[in-house]
Amino acid sequence: MNQRKKRRNLMILFVVLNILVVGALIAFNVKALADKVYESNSSPTAETSEKGLGLLAAALSTGLAAVGAGIAVGRGSAAAIAATVENPEMFGKALIYVALGEGIAIYGILISFLIFGYL
Repeated sequence: MNQRKKRRNLMILFVVLNILVVGALIAFNVKALADKVYESNSSPTAETSEKGLGLLAAALSTGLAAVGAGIAVGRGSAAAIAATVENPEMFGKALIYVALGEGIAIYGILISFLIFGYL
């Protein structure tokens, strides 16, 4: 296997492991919050079901936004590096585009906070 394929496979493995770790952390946080909801109400009702679905929606909005931001930042930074190599004066503009990709994750976290506000 040549060096480029090894690097590519290693990067894919790294991305998959990061997604698994972030997903596990989100799942554990959702479970901890759901346990608090069920401790306050001993019998499951429509209200606890609503809260559980709200927690799931908050976790999905954060997790999917983080995955989208990771993809955007990865591709944007690769393009920014290529543009900077060709023309070093493009560094500032390229950095702005990379930061815009990171904004996706911030919007996901903001939406999850808004969902927590309704719970």
